[in-house]
Formats: sequence, structure tokens, C-alpha cells
Amino acid sequence: MWLAAIAPLLTHHSAVWLAGKRDDMHPGFRSGLLLPGFLLSVLAIAQTPGRAPWSDSPSEGEPCPASRNFGDGTGDRPDEREQPVCPHRSEGSEVVVAAPSMLRAASHYLYLPDAQGTAAPVPPEQQLAAEAADFPAMCAAGFNAVLLVEFRSKFDAPDGLTNLRMELETARQNGMHVLMGLNYDDFQIAASSSSYDIEVEQVRFASWLSFIVQLLAGIEDYADVVYPFVFEEGCIPPTLNWEMQHHWIASRLRATIGNTPALLPSALRTKFSLGWYGAWSSLWDASATGGFDWVGTGRFYFDPSNGLPRADKGLTDAEILADLTQQFDRLQTLYPGLPAVLVEGGYCTCDSSSLVRAGEVYALLVRFCRSNGFGWNLWGYRTLLSPEEECAARSGRGGHSLTNPDGSPRPALLAVEEAMRERIPPRHPPFQGHAPRTLAR
Repeated sequence: MWLAAIAPLLTHHSAVWLAGKRDDMHPGFRSGLLLPGFLLSVLAIAQTPGRAPWSDSPSEGEPCPASRNFGDGTGDRPDEREQPVCPHRSEGSEVVVAAPSMLRAASHYLYLPDAQGTAAPVPPEQQLAAEAADFPAMCAAGFNAVLLVEFRSKFDAPDGLTNLRMELETARQNGMHVLMGLNYDDFQIAASSSSYDIEVEQVRFASWLSFIVQLLAGIEDYADVVYPFVFEEGCIPPTLNWEMQHHWIASRLRATIGNTPALLPSALRTKFSLGWYGAWSSLWDASATGGFDWVGTGRFYFDPSNGLPRADKGLTDAEILADLTQQFDRLQTLYPGLPAVLVEGGYCTCDSSSLVRAGEVYALLVRFCRSNGFGWNLWGYRTLLSPEEECAARSGRGGHSLTNPDGSPRPALLAVEEAMRERIPPRHPPFQGHAPRTLAR
């Protein structure tokens, strides 16, 4: 039935369009929870009667008033541009949350090579300063959300939560929602049924659960802004194989992070729209999770310049569309009725001369998601490295950014902006699953 619904994508006209016409509390929470005067005025998302809080097409709503002036390719650095005020909000005491299927996001995560040459996140102050420059530009480009990478180690510092709240406030002031993973670098399921493995898993999980309860409690006044999600990447020991052991893996996920919604305090759980990002479980076994509000998957494609031994290098537009269709068909079969989101999508290249092709693939991802009613997040918005430098620091994963180190647009950003401006007849109702809701303050 789902394949029948997307059959028009296979017509010549649609295919041409899609292809782009080619003590117990973590120290980082103490100062954040006690910071006096930090609670700021609550903002509301502006609505036009008769349509969603945010239109999927920027042309249907009020455009951001600042012109990007990026067409000449000269760069127009972020700190030299007028900082736009995005129209997605109005004064009020409540914020109406857009459905996950309406999210148009890009990741914002800056890193540089450390002493060993491996990519490491920049200091929180540098990340925050870059966000203050980039979030207005992202809004002006048509994005309504950003994905932030927040490692647990950030909250080892006493000002960890305060820094996060400043990031969320910067997003709110620019009309942006925030996708935020809750378990970066923090937890692994048991590798076997041995009592030792299970005991280690339970200790780690109890520590992680306590951490995220404190984290969400510390930002619950930003529940109108944040879309937290739990993901399996990094949580499955490399000794386990999904195809051979997916029942065991699913059972351990369900006993731990896959059951997160039921384990949160109910008063806190109802504040947030909580998602599951399952790069593997989303395609193999839905029993790994329960009680989430939306579900996500991810897909990266690779340029032939990438040295990794991958079968998905150099795919044509038709091959990428077939792959995406198969992946989301499987996702919706396993999770019927839940809004679907491409939590991570991108194109990796180790060759600066391939950035035009990257733009074509990024635009294709946007058109595919928009035409099928899926939310989406592109990896990523800005980088501090060239594709060649990035591949060296990230084991072959590079070149997947919409802008250059100085904030000037790569071909990908220009192609994505065009894809977001186009009017696209939806293949599904504009909201999947739950209707947008107003969260109690």
C-alpha cells in the first residue's frame, strides 16, 4: 500500500523533480538549576489560521526579513551579515509544537583534530558563539530546527547545564526547534547473557537514566523547543551482529534505552515529544522499543573519492531514491502510525571538487522527505575543515557540510534552499500520527 502511495515518484516528471532537475546530582546540573534570573520570557510560534504552525514551504509563510545575499559566492561571512529575526514566534505564554514530520533541520557540531589527529569537539564557548552567528542564517535559509550533539562529558563541568540552556535560548530566540540525542558516548548493552555482562549493563543504564532525568528536568521549561531522542548507535558492542543476533539485541535494548519513555517520571515524560533513532532496529525489529512519540532512521551516501570499502559509493539518483524508499517503507511497516524523521542524512566526500554532486544529493534528500511527509535533518550545517582534512580526522567521513569554515555556502546549501522553496504536493497528510499539541507550562 505504501509503495502504491509513492508510485507517482516513478513518473518521469516526479523523478526529474526529485533528482533536482538533476553527591548524586551530576556536577554540571548544579549551577544550571540554581542560576538566578535565568528563566526568560516564554515565546510562542506564530500561526496563520487554517495551516500548521510552520508551513513546510517557506513560500507559504512570512519569509525571514534578512536577505542572505549569498548568490555571488563571495562568502558574506556570518558576522558581517544583518542578523535576521525569524517570524516563527510571537509573544505569549505557550508555544505550539510543530509535528516531527514538519522539522527541517541541520546538525550543528563543530570539531577540530586533537593531538592524535582525531576529530574532537571545540570548547563549549566556541560552539555557542558559532551558534549565535549561524542560527539566524539557518532560519533565513528556511530551516526551522537544528540538531545539537551534547556529550555527557560536557556536563562534568559545573556550568554544563547553563551552557546548554544558553544554546536552547539562542535557538528559541531564532524560532528554531532543537533535536537532541540523550545518549552520546554513554551506554552499551550487554554483549552476552553472562551475569557479568548483564550486571555491567544494568549499572551503566541506571547511571545514564539518572543523568537524563536530571538533564530533562533542568530544561523542562524548554520543552516547547526540544525534541529529545534516544539512539542505538554506539550502544551495541561490535561483537554483536544484527542479522544473526537481532532478537538478543532487541531484547536488551527494550530492557534498557528502548524502554526509556516508561521509565521517566510521568510528569516529566508528558512534557517532551520523545523519539527513537534506530539505525538498525528501525529496519529489523520494532520490539526493541516502546512508547516513543516518533521514530527516525538515517542514511549517508558516499562519493567515489572515499577510501572506505563501501558498496554505497557513487550511487546514481535513481539508486539513492530506491534505497530511501526501501528504508522508509520498512520503517513505516515496523512502526505504523508514528511520525517518521530522517534524523541524519548526508553525502560524504573526501574531494573538494565533488561538492557540486554533494549539493545534488542533499537536495534529493530534502525533496524525498518533503514529498512523503517525513521530517529531516541534514548533516551538517557548518564545518571548520576542508573535505580532505575532515576525512583524515574522521576516518573517511568528511565533506558533509552545507557551508564552509567561514560560513559561506557550499553548493549543498544553495541546492537545499531551492528545494525548500519549491511547492510540493504532499503524498501524505501534512501531519503523521499525533496532531501538534500545546504543552503545559
